[in-house]
Amino acid sequence: MTILKIFFLIQIKFHLLKSQKLISVFTLNRHGSRAPIKLDNNSRDYFGNFWPNKGQLTDYGERMLFILGVYLRYKYLNNENFLNKTCDSNNIYFFCSDFDRTIVSAFSEILGLCYKSLTYKFINTKLINLTYPPVYFPRYYFPLNRYIDYNESIPDGLKILPLHISKEDEGKFLITMASKCRSVYKKLLKHNLENNKILLEEEKKFNDLYKIKLNKLHNETKYYKFDEIFYITDQYLTSLYNGININLLLIYNNIDPDEFLKIANKIHYYYILYLAFGDEKGEGYKLEVSLLLKDVITYFKNVVHSDIIGDNKERINFTNPKFMVGVCHDSTIMGIQLLINDAFKLYENIYTNVIDITYAGSMTFELYFDGKDKKILDPSNYYIDYFINDKFIKRFSFNYFYNTIANFIWSEEKINEYCSVENYVLKREVTILKNIILVLIGIIVICVFQLYNNKKKVPLRRGSRKDSKKEKFIPKS
Repeated sequence: MTILKIFFLIQIKFHLLKSQKLISVFTLNRHGSRAPIKLDNNSRDYFGNFWPNKGQLTDYGERMLFILGVYLRYKYLNNENFLNKTCDSNNIYFFCSDFDRTIVSAFSEILGLCYKSLTYKFINTKLINLTYPPVYFPRYYFPLNRYIDYNESIPDGLKILPLHISKEDEGKFLITMASKCRSVYKKLLKHNLENNKILLEEEKKFNDLYKIKLNKLHNETKYYKFDEIFYITDQYLTSLYNGININLLLIYNNIDPDEFLKIANKIHYYYILYLAFGDEKGEGYKLEVSLLLKDVITYFKNVVHSDIIGDNKERINFTNPKFMVGVCHDSTIMGIQLLINDAFKLYENIYTNVIDITYAGSMTFELYFDGKDKKILDPSNYYIDYFINDKFIKRFSFNYFYNTIANFIWSEEKINEYCSVENYVLKREVTILKNIILVLIGIIVICVFQLYNNKKKVPLRRGSRKDSKKEKFIPKS
């Protein structure tokens, strides 16, 4: 009986694999390892390491994205027989935020994805298995407004669209919030740094553990604020990811490297969750990713409805790119995780299982057609598989995924409302000011009333007419 059951399950699995067809893939990945985003005036970090360009991609970062590109080639070109092995530019579309570290990451990823299609002019195949990036472009001196030069160096007509993250009209896919929210967002960050209970608790814990030990490094006596702690731990993590071992320095100052690493990762995690997204209603992540997710679900809808339903002969005939790749930042990917957790109620607490995306970490949505019913024109026969770092998380029917996201994300009107003068950050400041004025007015009224009462109750001086009337005559003995 057991053997028959196993055979039956194998038959079902084989049938499902045979009937399922990968239609389209949308993947977002974080840039590769970078230099620290804050350095001193001598381009050195807190631990004394020199960095040529703060915040920019390093050689290790290039290598990470090149390897990721090779992996994607193996998965989608070789195994799935999904993409043309010549990297047809009609099927592949890359976009990224307008930062050096994301632009160069995108080019490195393309080189990995299409390395078999490249000439020796653009890539040194002898270096593919070594630790250095097999790339020839001058990264650190590359002006962002001349990215077209990079595009011209990529074969097969592939292009990369860097999107200005603070503008709404620079491209199809929006990586982050609109420019009108920038000033509001800074106020939100400032408020959270000063008031968020979790951040303040972590700040105190860090100082209790490391204040004295870290002060010895610079002969200081200071209490570290949470944003300073983030920059210190960011410099520590970027050092490790770029092959710089500073653990001996920690050990010399009686700091356990394993413990410090755990705390550094936790600080980074909290920095995104409770600083960047920690608004009053816990919906700050919607501001970060709603516009991007709107484009994602619109893209899938166009694939299903335009390319498939529009084909009267019931044949899959794509006009949209089959493979969409976006290179972004950890806050974008973590924001999408929070939104999906919240929208689909994946966990009781939306922060549960939110993965702190490391360098080159990824999030992927795969659109499949379930061909067992052979109803190509029926959207209910399509579903989406959701992956984080290529780990399967959840399968959604296409209609359920699209409708849920469409109803849950913030509309542009909602974002405009949030970003207006009446948003809660500014409104709170106005409210506080009003309350202060009201309290002052109340104090003044109380003081005036008290003075008035005191004036009425002031006793007359002895010897006055009233006092003399009240005195009794006492005869002399």
